[in-house]
Amino acid sequence: MLDYMIHGEWGLRRPEVQTKLVYVGTTIRSLIEVTIVMKRRPTCFIFNILLPVVLLSFLNIFVFVIPVESGEKINYGEDTQF
Repeated sequence: MLDYMIHGEWGLRRPEVQTKLVYVGTTIRSLIEVTIVMKRRPTCFIFNILLPVVLLSFLNIFVFVIPVESGEKINYGEDTQF
């Protein structure tokens, strides 16, 4: 945990390190098991997925505000769908 840095998207919930002895045939081997439980923060979902989709959907309505005579209406409508 000395090298752990706080991350904006994920939160560390429960880190565990266990050592076990495993018998393989007639030999004994040591096994290190590392378990890391993390949880995604909900603000990451809102800012990275939900907010851009909502804003682009809102901006797409403004295609109908551009006058037909300008010739830019077709280009703007094609670019926003990708």
